[in-house]
Amino acid sequence: MVPSSIHQLSKEPRFWDDYFFGDWYCDKSEDWSSLSDSQEDPLNFNDLNLVRFPLGPDYFLTLNLSGGYVGLSFAGQTADPVQIAWDDTAHWHPHVLRWDELELACRLLALADPTLPHPGIPLLLLARFAPIVEDSADSAFPMTQSAWQTVGYRAERLAMRTKQFDRRGCGYEWKSEPPLGWTISQSDEYDRYPLYTLRSQENAEFPFKQWNDALADALKTYRDTVDQSWLSRSGATAKSLIREMLEQNSISKANLLADSLEAAGCRQQTILEGLRSGIAARICWIVELLADVPIGSFIVRHIGPTKFVFRPETKLTLNIPEPLDRYRAQLPSLADEITPSIDEALKSADIGWAKRAGFGCSTSYQNEVLVAATAEIKIILLGDFKQALPALQTELSRCPVPIGSWLLFKQAKQYRILELGPDRAWHEQPWPKIR
Repeated sequence: MVPSSIHQLSKEPRFWDDYFFGDWYCDKSEDWSSLSDSQEDPLNFNDLNLVRFPLGPDYFLTLNLSGGYVGLSFAGQTADPVQIAWDDTAHWHPHVLRWDELELACRLLALADPTLPHPGIPLLLLARFAPIVEDSADSAFPMTQSAWQTVGYRAERLAMRTKQFDRRGCGYEWKSEPPLGWTISQSDEYDRYPLYTLRSQENAEFPFKQWNDALADALKTYRDTVDQSWLSRSGATAKSLIREMLEQNSISKANLLADSLEAAGCRQQTILEGLRSGIAARICWIVELLADVPIGSFIVRHIGPTKFVFRPETKLTLNIPEPLDRYRAQLPSLADEITPSIDEALKSADIGWAKRAGFGCSTSYQNEVLVAATAEIKIILLGDFKQALPALQTELSRCPVPIGSWLLFKQAKQYRILELGPDRAWHEQPWPKIR
């Protein structure tokens, strides 16, 4: 169901750079320049065929790749396709899959085609449509990381790509809303990574009933893959091994389990090869299948909490008063000059990062005479805000931030302003601040 052209290209980092629109999804606090060394023109996705993910005997997902656009459609064998998500760099609406739904689709594809092991290429192709949220992170990250390893990603590049759809702390929430089923929403108090979805409670055009029917069919097909006689023959050796692996949170008996299943008549290539692969993520999901336990449950228990620890982020704006003679002379702004040192200081202190906001300055005139020019630096503060703010003030005071600069941020739904005084200390100012 994955065209041979994608099989071949997917081993090239350039393919994935183009597929994910370069650094479009990157964490801007990190250096992504290493992600692609190629200076060649982008790949022509129009030459690639559709990718199909079966959801049981009657339904399927179709991934449509076209230059600068990735669409996801849902259809039954006798029904026209319905677009349920798409991604581009203009009007994207990608957020549609729960993580366990992505897992189910990829597992079914792997069971149908042993040349597409899971986690692997199919997971990476669907990842943009399944935001990683708080309740899925511990299973989603190890599976995503293992998938990236299958296409050659290592070290820094591996971590960067693994985290690109981390949406913890963004207010995304999945709710079961009878009779619709699962819908996704975002709390109004969050503005980081806005949610764009067709699978909302308000959208009556989303095919909720057909989707729920498809998921029920997919889950039945998934479970029916296991012939219960494999587990009961030969003195139920396989069943005993599975129980032992679950109780001990261990995969050390995976090869023995594969031998036992094969001796009991199992010829399911994906199951046998996965158990013998030595890859923890592959072994874990197959144990889940054989044990008929919830998707992701053994992955979390065996691999443990994700190493990608979530740290809350707070957005602040540092306003820099620009020297007027410098501005009139059209020299590089002071903000441009000091942003790198601020960014380095915050990263060294492990409390956040800084980036120049925009390119120019905002200006104020009186009687057609320039009286002020201000440039902005965007700051992301990591961790508990009450503890991180004093550390931020200390670091900024040590940096070449000019007197009269001010920090603007929102706390408890109220805007606050801190201004840098002649004593190099930050002092609260009333809101609004008029400049």
